[in-house]
Amino acid sequence: MDTSADPRWTTCGDIAPVIRYLTRRAATSALGLLGAALLTFAVLRLVPGDPVDGLLGEQATAAQRQDLRRFLGLDQPLHRQVVSYLGRIADGSLGKSYRHRDTTVASRLVAVFPFTLQLAAAAMLIGLIIALPLGILAALRAGTGVDAAATGAALCGVAVDKLWLGPLLILLFYVHLGWLPGPGDDPSAAAALVLPAVTMGAALAAMLSRMTRASLLEVIREEYVVCARAKGLSELAVIGKHALKNALIPVLHVAGLQFGALLSGAMITEKIFARPGVGTLLLDAISERDYPVVQGCVLGIAACYLLVNFATDLLTAAVDPRIRLR
Repeated sequence: MDTSADPRWTTCGDIAPVIRYLTRRAATSALGLLGAALLTFAVLRLVPGDPVDGLLGEQATAAQRQDLRRFLGLDQPLHRQVVSYLGRIADGSLGKSYRHRDTTVASRLVAVFPFTLQLAAAAMLIGLIIALPLGILAALRAGTGVDAAATGAALCGVAVDKLWLGPLLILLFYVHLGWLPGPGDDPSAAAALVLPAVTMGAALAAMLSRMTRASLLEVIREEYVVCARAKGLSELAVIGKHALKNALIPVLHVAGLQFGALLSGAMITEKIFARPGVGTLLLDAISERDYPVVQGCVLGIAACYLLVNFATDLLTAAVDPRIRLR
């Protein structure tokens, strides 16, 4: 078969557009990271307070404060501090913590990042396990009591805040029932992931279930689904082989983007359940005014978010030929 004249084959076979796309995404991601780094640097300097006061206390003399400020490089002009900060980003160390001078910020991030990744992955798994069956059932029973119940559950999931749900789960399953580990217990245990993952996954499940319902309702009205029914295929075959495959493409895309949001938004849940992670490290650094750690955490979160968005775009293009052809 001669495919040379078919523009679809020419586009798919030409590697130049792919290289241009990757180059453009890499450039925009680098600019986004640079903007996040500079914005964090500026905001930390504008917020009232001095990290030297937190390190030395109120009893320190003016000479001791000046010596520590010189040692930390805080006596330099802002433009020199910016250049020094960008240099620490370039060498991959992200600098050293004001309170933990024996380790770099990058090594501290690497130590706690697996805990945040585990929590985000567990929350995503719970969200999908709840959302997909609920959304599919609501779409197939649209306008019935099942649909109304699913819609009500989704609204409750969106309305419930993590600051309320997390302590409630701790009170019920840890304090009263004693079924699951609570704050301060071994964070590496699989059971310790259940309560924080449910806390984070509840709102995600509510959002994805509503999107699954809307997407499936739109797809089952398409002509190819009507044609499949007219051919005499069973309802299970029509939904499973034809409708659901296409209906889940936008859900997959949004779920990927939400995974990046889970990585960046885990700090409240980590703090509630006293779990190590990037969020806990960031909140502790903010309270201590540890500039290098705060800047490193924000930069790491921004990098993860951009990377997840990029991977989501590639995955969506892989499963949706329309996007791949464009």
